[in-house]
Order: sequence, then structure tokens, then C-alpha cells
Amino acid sequence: MLRKNLGWNQGELVKATGISASTVSRVEGGSQFLTLPGLFRMAAVLGVEPAQLLPDLEDLKNAGYDRKDMGT
Repeated sequence: MLRKNLGWNQGELVKATGISASTVSRVEGGSQFLTLPGLFRMAAVLGVEPAQLLPDLEDLKNAGYDRKDMGT
């Protein structure tokens, strides 16, 4: 997990990104996705490309998501 590699706890990530603690917790737990602005903000704070924060397609399939869930 990128924030742990930086030595940050969730509270520090929340403060740096302005994303709510509940959202950060759900995103890290895999039950919620970030909005696009949140994704870009998180990537900037963590110093990575936004694509690095996205799950692999196979991970989405394994979690039960498919094309109909994604609006395609």
C-alpha cells in the first residue's frame, strides 16, 4: 500500500488529500472507488501516476464487476 510505504497512517493521508476518512477507509478496503478528482488528488499527494491507483481488470472481474456495472 503506497501510503504505508511513505510511513503515513490514514489520518495523514486524509489531511494531505482532503478526502474524508470514511472514503479513504472504504477505498482501501475495496468497497468504493475514488471519483476522478479524488483519484488525481490522491495520486498527486502520493507522487504516483493516477493509473497506479487503479485496480487491474482481472481484480475487478474477481470482485464481481463486469462491463454492465461500469456503464459500457
